[in-house]
Amino acid sequence: MAPSLPRPGRLVLAVGTATEIGKTWVGARTLAHLRAAGFSVAARKPAQSFDPAEAGPTDAEALAAATGEDPDRVCPPHRHYAVALAPPMAAAVLGRPLPLLDDLVAELTWPDPVPDVGWVETVGGPRSPIADDGDAVDLCDRVDPDTVVLVADAGLGTINAVLVSIAPFAERELIVVLNRFDPTWNREKLSDLVNPADRSISFLLGDGAGAAVVGPSDTAGISKTVWGSDGSKWDAIRMTHPLTDIRAVEQGRERAQSPDLLDPETGAVREDATLWPTLRQDGQTVFRWASWEVAKRAQEAMDVAGVRPEDLSAFIPHQA
Repeated sequence: MAPSLPRPGRLVLAVGTATEIGKTWVGARTLAHLRAAGFSVAARKPAQSFDPAEAGPTDAEALAAATGEDPDRVCPPHRHYAVALAPPMAAAVLGRPLPLLDDLVAELTWPDPVPDVGWVETVGGPRSPIADDGDAVDLCDRVDPDTVVLVADAGLGTINAVLVSIAPFAERELIVVLNRFDPTWNREKLSDLVNPADRSISFLLGDGAGAAVVGPSDTAGISKTVWGSDGSKWDAIRMTHPLTDIRAVEQGRERAQSPDLLDPETGAVREDATLWPTLRQDGQTVFRWASWEVAKRAQEAMDVAGVRPEDLSAFIPHQA
């Protein structure tokens, strides 16, 4: 059951895939931008726990700085727990009464007049306890937000963490924010791996970057996917020599094994050898393979998607 009115024009619940993900940073930046754009905003942190020895503002102080509120309005002082544990566990360690979900919801009040946007920040991940009898999912059910913002770290394991974390909020409007995203991580910088004088491959490859924003839809926008590889052509695209040869040369030049690095007469590593490996390909082999296989894979993709060639408006092949 949601708390009684007054209620912000849009109520947002901020959840993370885990702790130390950056929920507060995302919330503060979002609220500051909204406030600068002329929207009235307010933030609430029902309970917060922290390491008192750690430098920097608390979550409530950071959110208050963004909204222009008193930090004690963002999070009541009696809900501050100076131990780096989940609030009910921190309360137990400190010998204080355990926070209960009913009390946290009852204390969730808003300014008058109510703001355009109200931001409620939870603790940890969806199933991290914020009260002795409830977690972020339980709090979500009680406050019934208009939007759930899930903050995830942009790194290894993100896909799994996001998919697991969004499951309890599947029926709600949900936005996923990848915090600490660096577009240079999501790029192909192939110029470092290509010899510009190698006509077999250099003219085909360049540097690029891309990103896709995927959101909810009433219709399926992303169809079935067909993946695969062909190990029989393992030598058609290869590196001139393995990265381990760099280490071998550093440890003793005679230990490198790649023909590209060795003098054919002496067997020693050439003085003019390029240690950093580059890509090479047998162009005709790759072209013939792609020409035959792309049609098969396209048909397989249509089969699993349940469509026919005549249903397609366009077919856009890309060999790479």
